[in-house]
Amino acid sequence: MRRTLALAACGLLFLALSALMARVLSANGSERSALIERLQQRAGGEVDVLKLDLSTRAAFTRQVGRARIAWRRPGGSTVVQCALVRRGGVLDGERARVLALERPIGLEASCPEP
Repeated sequence: MRRTLALAACGLLFLALSALMARVLSANGSERSALIERLQQRAGGEVDVLKLDLSTRAAFTRQVGRARIAWRRPGGSTVVQCALVRRGGVLDGERARVLALERPIGLEASCPEP
């Protein structure tokens, strides 16, 4: 009986952690999509994303952070920019929103803290 309860508890824990991990990955995808959409609006078409540093890791509550994105238009030169991003927590499921896309910075420069 105890063994069955222990196995059931482990199974439930595994399912809960799996669901939480799925929410984290979904939030990362939401931020990436929001940033690319904003860049495409600004650039007037398709962009190639070379590198993207997300604004935050897994956050359980709503947070505002800066993402760093390196991109270029097809055949163009590389541009690096910081973006101020509001991202929902893992538990609330709110989609990421780009609050501001900042001026280009140097190719090796870091984004300041928000």
